[in-house]
Amino acid sequence: KDSGSSVQLSQGGTMAAFSALTNLGGTSYNPNVTLAKQTLTSKAFVATFVRDNNLLPFIMAAKGWDSKADKMIFDTKAFDRKLSKMRYQPSDEDIYKSFLDRLTIFTDRQTGYITLGFKFYSPHYAQNILQTLVTEINNTIKNKEVTKAEKAIEYLHLKISQTNASD
Repeated sequence: KDSGSSVQLSQGGTMAAFSALTNLGGTSYNPNVTLAKQTLTSKAFVATFVRDNNLLPFIMAAKGWDSKADKMIFDTKAFDRKLSKMRYQPSDEDIYKSFLDRLTIFTDRQTGYITLGFKFYSPHYAQNILQTLVTEINNTIKNKEVTKAEKAIEYLHLKISQTNASD
């Protein structure tokens, strides 16, 4: 049974690192907050995140947690523990739905900070998933910002060369 555990990144230093890396906090409206939320709820991002971080068994086949043995309990029809392999390949839609059913996103309107929670059988796994998710979101936003800045610089160089050519 799902213990209902949730790890929120606003506790301790993890949320501060998340907001500092992406400049998400400090205002009631920040385009990076919107971008982070849009990315977090994007089907393509979620499916890629789950697959790239080998989370498919945890998202699609976990059915409990054995706290005494400190082991995840998997649905054996969905996951072969001996081969460490899913018995089927879930669609991106199924991955997306299952992941978002567990994810909570809260934005404080006054500070602009985003609080994430992940409901899972093991608080330890929930925390690890969230920390990996925060890293991925930070990297995604950082890469988008760098690309945006590079395009702006490229545009300015083009305008300068056009201005110099017309002189």
